Amino acid sequence: MWSRSILAWLSLRLSSQKLMKSLYNLFNKLLMKGVVMLQFIQQIQQDMKFRNLDMVAYEPRVEFQMDQGNYLLKTATTTEELKSAFKLRYDVFYNYDKKDGTRLDMDVYDSVCDHLIIVDKKTNAVVGTYRMNNSSSLQDFYSQSEFDLKSFVLPYANFVELGRACIDKNHRTGVVISLLWKGIYFYMRQTKADLLFGCSSIKNITPKQAALVTKYFEQTGALNTKYKIKPHLSFKVPFFDDYFHAMPAQLSDEEVKQAEDLIPSLLKTYLKVGAEILGEPAYDADMNCMDFLTCLKVENLAQRYEKRLEKVAV
Repeated sequence: MWSRSILAWLSLRLSSQKLMKSLYNLFNKLLMKGVVMLQFIQQIQQDMKFRNLDMVAYEPRVEFQMDQGNYLLKTATTTEELKSAFKLRYDVFYNYDKKDGTRLDMDVYDSVCDHLIIVDKKTNAVVGTYRMNNSSSLQDFYSQSEFDLKSFVLPYANFVELGRACIDKNHRTGVVISLLWKGIYFYMRQTKADLLFGCSSIKNITPKQAALVTKYFEQTGALNTKYKIKPHLSFKVPFFDDYFHAMPAQLSDEEVKQAEDLIPSLLKTYLKVGAEILGEPAYDADMNCMDFLTCLKVENLAQRYEKRLEKVAV
């Protein structure tokens, strides 16, 4: 009697385990199919967005290509190159850990801009990119959406807006940053621009830290308030004026170091070649970053850097 009960219990137990295992396997299969389906839907959405932003018929305004050792420096000319650049932008600007290879960072300005790209020749992957908007062809530009620039850009006949700079985290070396600069310099020469400007972003910093960095720019002579440029109200950094006016007249050595540690390498490079920061930053809530309007007049380009870049770009 007892033996039959035990056997019945074991049989039921084994049947339950098999059932649970079967259900588990079925769930995993459905989950995987769901992930694949989600990626497929996202791919369709991104392709539709690509088309809706007039990127299918895209043609560069300025076209060039330079072989640079392990890399190729060029302006994007094909759909594949554009999508690779936009994928890199999405991965860098939003979340590297959650990248899925399908999402693209695009906006209405991309179709009227040139896109500088750096291609790793070993993998054929786009590992660096920069968006460049030349005044000879633009109708509108990105920085104007965050800042009131009426008193600034009008006096200049020919200028280039720079933006959306990013480098793959595995290629963030001095070599790749230098290549971006070589591309910028060559583009500047090709378009005969007398002014470069754009938003330099510092991600994940507080309003107080933004005020500290701005004070650092003022102290080092990099801050230019001549044009009285202000961010639009919707991009105003919360409590910026309070934090900035509470800063000491002279930053301590420790505060200087704190500010320097917050400044990205690319922005430091801008400053080294003679760039200026035009007033207080704007806050981009979508990307959680502080945008500093950065300007480089060609006439102010540090002579030693111009000669160094000219050797490569000519």
